[in-house]
Amino acid sequence: TDSGWQPDEMSFVGCEARVILPVRHGKGGQIMVRRGEREHELRALPFDARAVEPERWRSVVVIEMDGGAARVSPMESLAPAEDGPADR
Repeated sequence: TDSGWQPDEMSFVGCEARVILPVRHGKGGQIMVRRGEREHELRALPFDARAVEPERWRSVVVIEMDGGAARVSPMESLAPAEDGPADR
């Protein structure tokens, strides 16, 4: 069986997740990451220490893993600008 199986934490980097307990500065929240047929609950902290109101985030992406905790950013911050890249 795979009941003792633990995925390599780096495999969560780049995954989208939903917030199940608010993410806060200095106090971890909880996110649910779905990979294949499994869901994984991870402790989560903001990736950006200057992030504004991370407790309002609902959907996030895992930017990096840090000692078992996911460092996350909100999905909306990763959306491309409406006007596209600037021409130079």
